Amino acid sequence: MSELAMRAVAVWTGILVLAFANGTLRETVLVRALGKRTAFAISGLLLTGVVLAVACLAVPWIDIRTGVQAIGVGVGWVLMTIAFECGLGRARRRSWAEIFNAYRFHDGNLWPLVLLATACGPAIGLALRY
Repeated sequence: MSELAMRAVAVWTGILVLAFANGTLRETVLVRALGKRTAFAISGLLLTGVVLAVACLAVPWIDIRTGVQAIGVGVGWVLMTIAFECGLGRARRRSWAEIFNAYRFHDGNLWPLVLLATACGPAIGLALRY
């Protein structure tokens, strides 16, 4: 595995940790204070911002130098995220319908927006760097 790929996986792992923290905040604070729909919307916007910020800050460390590399990292992050979500969902004995329900905009759910930010984050970070 190349140095760029290893660093990209390391950053994705950090994003994963931040996503779990975001989910914990949503479930323990936001849902109780604001209700499920609003909590999911705020959580989705927060995670979108976090993913974009991390991606932009990580571009120099990952050593992304070209648009092709940025697109590759973004697509890789999305594929790892979907694989993780599917694996975790199945481990929790959720049906495929339940798992893929998260990939729709409904009841304040902005998960598709988070995935878009995940895919585009490295390219945005590269564009802002130069």
